[in-house]
Amino acid sequence: MSLLPAFLLFASALLFCVSESAVRQLMAAEGDARDPIRLTHGPMLGGITSDSVKVWARTSDPGEFMVRFGTDANQLNQESSTGITAISRDNTGSLLLEGLKADTEYHYQVHVNGRPHGLPGSFRTLPSAEESLHPEFNPEGLFNFRFEIGSCANQNPLHGGGHRALAYEHLNRDWADKVHFHIMNGDWLYEELRDYPPEAWRLVQGVKQNPLPVQIMPSVVGVWENYKLYLSRGQELSKWHRNVPSYFTFDDHELVNDIWGASEAGKRHRRTVFRDIGTYAWHNYLGWANPMEHEHPIHFGRGSMKRGSDLLLDPGADFTKLPLN
Repeated sequence: MSLLPAFLLFASALLFCVSESAVRQLMAAEGDARDPIRLTHGPMLGGITSDSVKVWARTSDPGEFMVRFGTDANQLNQESSTGITAISRDNTGSLLLEGLKADTEYHYQVHVNGRPHGLPGSFRTLPSAEESLHPEFNPEGLFNFRFEIGSCANQNPLHGGGHRALAYEHLNRDWADKVHFHIMNGDWLYEELRDYPPEAWRLVQGVKQNPLPVQIMPSVVGVWENYKLYLSRGQELSKWHRNVPSYFTFDDHELVNDIWGASEAGKRHRRTVFRDIGTYAWHNYLGWANPMEHEHPIHFGRGSMKRGSDLLLDPGADFTKLPLN
């Protein structure tokens, strides 16, 4: 064997080793790199009062967003406080616009990284009892308001209204500028993507470890994906929620179809025990809009019990700090 073929063989092997190493470094670097944080879903409005409204958003990564707003669509000269999105909530979050004028139309725009993201929206605050009061003709400060109520927004074309969501087309055309708020009385979504793998969710989020809710309740990612599908696919639905503040109740499909026995001690049917997992996701995507009797979060963890014992053991929990009163 001559020296030239041997040299070429050695050079080729060396080039292969260097190239493979470079590719691995590049792949590792690309795996760690992320696009700048951006708005992926929303905004949505909720919790409307005579002087405030809540604004919800979902971002591509955990971070911050804010809202510029005003009474003139071309001059959004007021600025909100900062809203925080968290990976434990699938990068969702909300903030409160305060100090608004009663019975007034406002325009707004979400900003992420100092730039406008998503489409602008508008809303009208509720009338004020104080401003409606008249000592002779209206001593109780009563006022009129208008709202719309609905339920069951199934987007599945096999057994629902389909992807087009004609009901929301009619609502946007005929009612968005006539009502102060909307009540969604359950079944905002129907089950799709519920078997979405937690590992796939982790890779899309670009995190090295799943947050605690996903570690304890891995099936919650399927509910999160279900909400995102409805918002992305339902363009008229998203337009409605961008311009009409809402209040939400949950029914079975926010959790799982025909759920039953959730308060029955010892009941272990898969639908029964899914209640709190579905409710956790509902709070992330819809429940934030509602006034709550308490601010206690949903508690979850991984515990164990021994046969014959009434003691529940969870090394990661301090049951003495649970707000049981």
